[in-house]
Amino acid sequence: AVKKIALATALVTVIFGMNDVARLSLEAFRSGMLSIIDQCEKGGSEVLLCTPNYVYETKRRPNEKLAQFADEVVRIGKEQGLGAFL
Repeated sequence: AVKKIALATALVTVIFGMNDVARLSLEAFRSGMLSIIDQCEKGGSEVLLCTPNYVYETKRRPNEKLAQFADEVVRIGKEQGLGAFL
């Protein structure tokens, strides 16, 4: 028999957006981030947000749009009272 052990995660680091830039609107990205934050906090975890890092630029993934996503992460962090790592 397998014994189940309940583990609590004290801190969740959230960093995504590099690939989302190519397929999501800023509004959908924001909604996804808020959902992740909500689920983590409901589970009792603290949340640290990280802005997406720059990757090679393409037509579908322009650096200007990636910068908008990074700005949105910082905005969400401030609104939610969370730490944000730039």
